[in-house]
Amino acid sequence: MVDSTTLNRVINKVGSPYTINIGSITFDNYGTGSLTFAGSVAIGYVQVQSVIDDSVRYGILNIGDAVGYFKMDANFPLGSKVEVIHQGITFEAISEQEIPHISGNQLMKQLNLRRKV
Repeated sequence: MVDSTTLNRVINKVGSPYTINIGSITFDNYGTGSLTFAGSVAIGYVQVQSVIDDSVRYGILNIGDAVGYFKMDANFPLGSKVEVIHQGITFEAISEQEIPHISGNQLMKQLNLRRKV
């Protein structure tokens, strides 16, 4: 089992700074929605799923095309759209309720990402 202390050490060694764009949706009086993004920088690591992971990619075990692990103080509002660019590819996720990993005072977030098309 990987605990948050181990995850913290791994991210400090192999992690990179990422800009995580957190989107919020607002609606006007006519029901027209608009999405605005606010960026925050976090140290993290994105693990892109390989061909070996295809058997569980769309199942219950793995959801998405990549998994991102990020050290950040901010929490995403539930249901907000999240975008991360990794090696020139934009990945997206919808923030969902999850158990956060805590390492000291640092909040560790895990996001199940999919490629944005």
